[in-house]
Amino acid sequence: SAHQLGMLATVLNGALITDVFTRSGLITTHLSAVNCPDIADKINSNTIKKADYADVIVASGGTGNPFFSTDTAAILRALEFGATTVFKGTYVDGIYTADPHKDTTASLLPNTTFGHAIAASLNVMDQTAFILAGQHSITVRIFNIFTPNALIRALGESTFGSTIT
Repeated sequence: SAHQLGMLATVLNGALITDVFTRSGLITTHLSAVNCPDIADKINSNTIKKADYADVIVASGGTGNPFFSTDTAAILRALEFGATTVFKGTYVDGIYTADPHKDTTASLLPNTTFGHAIAASLNVMDQTAFILAGQHSITVRIFNIFTPNALIRALGESTFGSTIT
């Protein structure tokens, strides 16, 4: 049940983000791997094709299966949608050499590669997501979602947060 509740939590977050984008005037499509028809369209080949007409696609519900992280799901969805960049809003300012909440000597890495992230065991995303993104040349931007105007800054400022290529 913990996996199912986690997936449902991402659907709720997706509904909130969809509302923010829509209120900002963006054509936004919310798709979910978990069937919640009153909140989001179910992800399938037809809804993915329809999403091509949106300014923003919000994918939620993970993969719809347990044991796969939302990081891996985000990369998987990027591949399905043909996206070249995934934005990960989290509680840290970007990628660090170690967990900055546990290690005061941790340094922010503005840019790194998937190879380095894997070799250094950087835990900002899971290894499956790193490998999948690296194999398919998907850029990942990681930033602190709790910073004021975080999404706007992540979209417009290449120096906001960290970038993995």
